[in-house]
Amino acid sequence: MAEFNAVRAAIIAELNKFDGVGGLDHATKADVLFDDLEGFTSLKAVELCMAMEERFGIEVDMAEITEVDGVHAFARRVVHLIGGDKADTPAEVAGAERLVALNKGKEGVCPVFLVHPGGGGVFPYRALVNLMPPDVPVFGIQARMPNHPDGSFSSINEMAEAYKALIAPVIGHHRLKVGGWSGGGLVALQMAALQSHGEPAKLVLIETFNPQHDGRQQTAFERLTTPAYWTLANWQRHQFRAKIKKMPDMHAALPEEDVEERFQKPVLDAFSAARARYQPRVANADLFVVRAKAGRWNAFRAGPAMGWDLFVSGDVETLEVLASHQSIILPAQIAQWAPAVSAFLSD
Repeated sequence: MAEFNAVRAAIIAELNKFDGVGGLDHATKADVLFDDLEGFTSLKAVELCMAMEERFGIEVDMAEITEVDGVHAFARRVVHLIGGDKADTPAEVAGAERLVALNKGKEGVCPVFLVHPGGGGVFPYRALVNLMPPDVPVFGIQARMPNHPDGSFSSINEMAEAYKALIAPVIGHHRLKVGGWSGGGLVALQMAALQSHGEPAKLVLIETFNPQHDGRQQTAFERLTTPAYWTLANWQRHQFRAKIKKMPDMHAALPEEDVEERFQKPVLDAFSAARARYQPRVANADLFVVRAKAGRWNAFRAGPAMGWDLFVSGDVETLEVLASHQSIILPAQIAQWAPAVSAFLSD
């Protein structure tokens, strides 16, 4: 118990250092739930894991914090790691891709799989899972880390094949239901494309870049306006970062430089390189596309299906919500589209 209390106190101390999270009482015995901390983002979760590593001389996988709901459960995980015990469902190889149980759901119910975005973690999906039916098992697919013996995946195709093998023991005879936010949607698309028979997959893409914009010949209007669009987008990004530094209580937080360099940047760089070599195939799937009205990929659209009918053989549904590419995955915005996605994924 003494060790648990010490670890819990260390976690609370680290949380109090974060902008928008601080002010937690060290003395209270009540649990602190991560979903109740508005300033606790996925990057803050990474920072907390790194702080525990440095404090206690252990290795803390992101899944350790993603799979739990609050400080008490995370403290118990850290205590086990300090004692030399491996976490539940550990990765067999250092830095390996892994499944993270975001919601255990009910046995026998078809599971849903959510692929990590470019940054590699699945923490951003926690708010979505909270708005999905509680009996549905939901698993996040966490990226392979740079310290893996075989290095990063060389392509989206290779990534999708590895993830299909990863989920095989869990999915069993069920229909494939898979989705992803941002770059994770491309991997989900390719996972569906690898399914050659059986029921069409159910695919959900949340603010995902449409590959057709890479190889498609631009119109004269697009050639004229594209440079101006990206100049404006980059200016807006810099303005956003400047504002957010003055508003620490906002949901989205800027990553600390050391967190970016040590965790997110290597994974994101490898993912970007794989995406550049992506050769999409038509998937046997029904598709639900969630797009932000202020999203980065909305400059040019191709009809009511937004061009996605080129990549799936089934039906395509689309939904636009009032959000940006980053804010669409925050709780307030997720509430706009989660019910529709849940209805689409239901059998």
